[in-house]
Amino acid sequence: MKRMLFFAILCLCAWGAQAQECEIVSVLHLKTTQGAAYDFLLRDQKPEVLCYNGKMTVSYDGGVGCLTFAREDVATLTIEERDTTPVSEVASAERHVSFDLTARGRIRVRGLKDGEKVQAYSADGKTVATMRSHGGEASLDLTAQPRGVYVIKAGDGRNTFKMLKP
Repeated sequence: MKRMLFFAILCLCAWGAQAQECEIVSVLHLKTTQGAAYDFLLRDQKPEVLCYNGKMTVSYDGGVGCLTFAREDVATLTIEERDTTPVSEVASAERHVSFDLTARGRIRVRGLKDGEKVQAYSADGKTVATMRSHGGEASLDLTAQPRGVYVIKAGDGRNTFKMLKP
């Protein structure tokens, strides 16, 4: 009986320690008809959704970032609660490449192998910036480029991102 009580207290303590690391946050979740998904933290990114002329635009981080979709390409737009409990280790054969657009006109790409190329293309297909990764990341500076749509290609080309520079 004492062992069971000790085990129950041990489990409760472990569960309590894990619960303290857990944080539930609200996110705006957008899913496209092609299966792509986008999450925007309501507290930090403060996304704004505008619909006009058959387009849906999500601006975030005070207008620094902006994504535009044709209205018929948006499958769902929901607000959800997410558990942000940290994961200590993920075993996966695939790496995760992320694009950080929080700095106006600058793109930071993380999760690359050293020496991988990151390129930015204008809407007419011209290369406007190229950088090789170092330490798993690379940064492209598009501040001198005009407003418009740019495609960012990272690594082997399987990781691309289309952005609108305001």
